[in-house]
Amino acid sequence: MKHSRHLSRLLAVLALAALPGIAEEPLTWEACVRLTAEHNPALVASRAKVRSAESAVGVAHSALLPQFSATASADRSYNDTREEDFITSYAAGLTVEQSLYSGGRKSAVVNSAKAGLAQQIAAASDSAAGITFALRSAFFDVLYFQELVSLLDTIEARRGNNLELVELRYEGGREHKGSLASSEASLFDAQVQLKQANRAVSASCRILAHTAGLTPVPEGVVITGVLGRATMPGDTDMEGLARKTPGYISSQASRTAAETRLAEARSGSRPNLSLAGSAGRSGDEDAFEEECWSVSLKLSFPFWSGGRTSHEISQAKADLLEAEANVADVLNGQLTGLTEAQRSLADAADNVGVQENYVAAAQIRAQIARQQYEDGLLSFENWVVIEDDLIAKRKQLLGAQRNASLAEAAWWKATGYDVFAELDIETGGEE
Repeated sequence: MKHSRHLSRLLAVLALAALPGIAEEPLTWEACVRLTAEHNPALVASRAKVRSAESAVGVAHSALLPQFSATASADRSYNDTREEDFITSYAAGLTVEQSLYSGGRKSAVVNSAKAGLAQQIAAASDSAAGITFALRSAFFDVLYFQELVSLLDTIEARRGNNLELVELRYEGGREHKGSLASSEASLFDAQVQLKQANRAVSASCRILAHTAGLTPVPEGVVITGVLGRATMPGDTDMEGLARKTPGYISSQASRTAAETRLAEARSGSRPNLSLAGSAGRSGDEDAFEEECWSVSLKLSFPFWSGGRTSHEISQAKADLLEAEANVADVLNGQLTGLTEAQRSLADAADNVGVQENYVAAAQIRAQIARQQYEDGLLSFENWVVIEDDLIAKRKQLLGAQRNASLAEAAWWKATGYDVFAELDIETGGEE
């Protein structure tokens, strides 16, 4: 019901935003994050796994605590040697048992459950980081195509103005038919690209909605944000960042789990000691006064298991060696990924500045060339090259801004950044 209320409220807002002239409710990045935290099924599932692992720790820890049980019985039997053919007896008792020493097995089981919990937490963080990356990428795709539509609107208008200029010169006998046909083809190309970009906006909105775990967003919804303003990380401690990533934390938890399996295997060659006590009362229908109690101390020692224990220890040692090597390997892999992601982000951010300068220069050049063409000082062929270069440079700038935003999202993913961890939202579960 909670999900349905949130979804209905969202769809109502989006339906209003889809109506002509109503766009007061654009979706920001923060709004998309909150909606995803509430509705994304992968996030709900990962949180549920964490809660399950927490319960498993409690189950394992319960074996270290005293175990109480109560019994009651009623027995009716037949005996033809007595005056009364049927005999009825009753009994009730209470038993308590406490493990004093298990060779380290029960403690190892608890530690193993804790390691499993750490692995599930790391897996949930890794899943959240992946969803953060997917959501960030989808969000910037929508922004990119929205900006592309705006740019193509401008290009279409510019192509239309250019065609009018060429038509005037053609009618005045100062331009040939090939130039006119070329200008008409350029305008048609701009119109087709605009249609394609509008379709891409709709598709990217649907992808964003699916990433958030929602039904498709209605047509006309506007996503608001800034494209291409990636934040560069400063002087970073790469190894420190690598040790905080979900992948590295998971590898450490795997090593801990391997250590607990070794401890559990070794417990197979150690004694077990437990203390038990019971007290009860029994009797028949007339009297329930017979008391009984007992206290026992039980010690058992395994002498020979057919070699199974020694093989289990050997196997656990090999698993631990593998887990320790995997920790070092994962750390190296995380360092490599962080280094590459940081370099890609720096390169992408630099490229935005380069493309901005190119666009500024191309605009000045195109303005001068247009005036020269109008004055008859520049041929159509040379003017078209300059016009096409300006349009290409604008598209390249928009593409560079998109790449910078995606590079920042990739950096977030490499660091294991979980944007949902900052929200005080229960993702799934009962109310």
